[in-house]
Amino acid sequence: MQEPNQNNSSIRDEFRALGDHLKRLVQSAWESEERQKFQQEIEAGMSELGAAFNDLAAEVNRGETGQKIRKEVDDFSARLRSGEVEEKARSEILKALKQLNEELEKASRKFDDDTE
Repeated sequence: MQEPNQNNSSIRDEFRALGDHLKRLVQSAWESEERQKFQQEIEAGMSELGAAFNDLAAEVNRGETGQKIRKEVDDFSARLRSGEVEEKARSEILKALKQLNEELEKASRKFDDDTE
């Protein structure tokens, strides 16, 4: 009867050792110079990407495209405040719901006809 306990103890010990080894492996990989260099490369790349986007945004703002976008945003804001956008959205949603209900009704009738 003692043998199963020894086997259980051995299995338990092996799992504990496995956990310790995995922990050390992950910790070593995380602290490695290679991982740190990779992180620095990613951070530098993200910083450069951010700077490029900032430059692009500044260029667009100065140019004709930026003026156009700004005007369209202002126009949309005015339509939003006036209720025009809400009315249009409500109308389109109502139209879509009616169409969906019609299609569901057709499918229901077809199903009813097939079961009779």
